[in-house]
Amino acid sequence: MRTKAVETILRYNMFGREARLGVAVSGGPDSVALLRVLHELAPEWNLRLWVLHLNHRIRGAESDEDAAFTAQLARELGLPAVIAADDPGARGGNLEQESRRARARFFAAARVEHGLDRIATGHTRSDQAETVLFRFLRGASTTGLAAILPVTVEGIVRPLLETGREDVLAHLAALGQSYREDSSNAGRTFRRNRIRHDLLPQLAREWNPAIVPVLANIARIAQDEDQYWGGVTAACLARCGSVHGRGMLLDKSLRAEPPAVVRRVFREAVRRVRGSLAGIDFHHIDRAVNVEYGGRVSLPGVEVWASPEEAFVGRPAPRGEFRVDPPCEVPELGVRLGLPDRGYTKEGHWLDGGKLGAPLTLRAWRPGDAYQPVGYGRVRKLKDLLQSSRVPSWDRAAWPIIHMDGRIVWAMRFGPAAGLEADPGTPRAVGVFVNLMGE
Repeated sequence: MRTKAVETILRYNMFGREARLGVAVSGGPDSVALLRVLHELAPEWNLRLWVLHLNHRIRGAESDEDAAFTAQLARELGLPAVIAADDPGARGGNLEQESRRARARFFAAARVEHGLDRIATGHTRSDQAETVLFRFLRGASTTGLAAILPVTVEGIVRPLLETGREDVLAHLAALGQSYREDSSNAGRTFRRNRIRHDLLPQLAREWNPAIVPVLANIARIAQDEDQYWGGVTAACLARCGSVHGRGMLLDKSLRAEPPAVVRRVFREAVRRVRGSLAGIDFHHIDRAVNVEYGGRVSLPGVEVWASPEEAFVGRPAPRGEFRVDPPCEVPELGVRLGLPDRGYTKEGHWLDGGKLGAPLTLRAWRPGDAYQPVGYGRVRKLKDLLQSSRVPSWDRAAWPIIHMDGRIVWAMRFGPAAGLEADPGTPRAVGVFVNLMGE
């Protein structure tokens, strides 16, 4: 088992000699076996190890006993231990997701506090097979089937990812090493447990006795494919994409690319706009790719608009109203109201502060909005002004205006309402500056 773990460490360049490693130990067989393997390897590689354990307190006294067992094991091996507690159930929401987030915070803090190069977790080939099957049944893309990565951007490494659970148990038995059993793993409440205890054994009995390595190999293939396509996607996005306002523009040259590239470019654009792909699946991306010209689709946390020339992937336009009192800034709409020391300048739009008697409200344009901008002989619908200026629909959705008692006093690009503009002699000029869409 040690030989296999070293092969995996070297294959994926997980860490080198003299590395400072945190070892995530739950007390279960996989993490205990990982700790013992790395402890055996430490003198030869001059590794420095820290035992990391986060008590989620989900199983009451049993969870506390896991923490005590891990602390005792660290003492027996002469290793420093970082034992912390967290209660993900107290925050509500999905318990598994909250637990993962708590572990991520714990690992990140430990890396900073102890200067760790990497954090090793005890995921095995069996975990990989379960994850691949779980994601396949949910309809994952190739990226999803890559499943558990050997090395992550957060510095997590998995030295046992090519080692089966049966090898882990055999190694612990040979060492006479005890471990803790998580009683929740035996139940059928969680879907992953049903895959582990019911579905995978059935597939092994009735279809393929080597189902676990087969599924793990699919993950390796998907990881290699995803790495290749990641470079292709980044290059294509650099050619046809650009940051714009609250999102990204994709120009029509993307249509000449194969569907596999188009789908991945849209997926990456969604990831960059949202910050993550959590809650986004194949069907969401497929809807985004196939939105009709002039149409719009709403996905979780993002909108996709299409025109004959471009597609826009962006955060939804803010729907609320913001009370403003200069000086102030409203990041949601990219607008800043200022009262500069030097008074009126040629930059920005300027309102006569002496005529702004009521509180001002900033919001996005809505159908039916109309006003008379400076230089226009009559009241104009803002929709007509936007259309004549060829403003695309996705920009209109977040087009900022300022109103006072229901009267529009300013709109982006078109400026102050007639009669409310300031000039160099205005005693109290209010500047409106926009850092959205280059206006």
